[in-house]
Amino acid sequence: MERTDNAIANHEFEKARFYSEEEQKERQNLRILRENCGSNDAPALTVSRDDVEQIIAKWASYPYTT
Repeated sequence: MERTDNAIANHEFEKARFYSEEEQKERQNLRILRENCGSNDAPALTVSRDDVEQIIAKWASYPYTT
């Protein structure tokens, strides 16, 4: 958007149109990617200390104790 604004300010209207169309295409691509990946901008799950300790215990193949 900044490139488009700069092009307009410099009276480079062909460049501005190109940049605007490019931005629209990229927004469309992003929308499609989000739909295909099932991304709904939901917050990520929280990983607790217990979760990390369990994984480390599995890697180390002995129970983790505190």
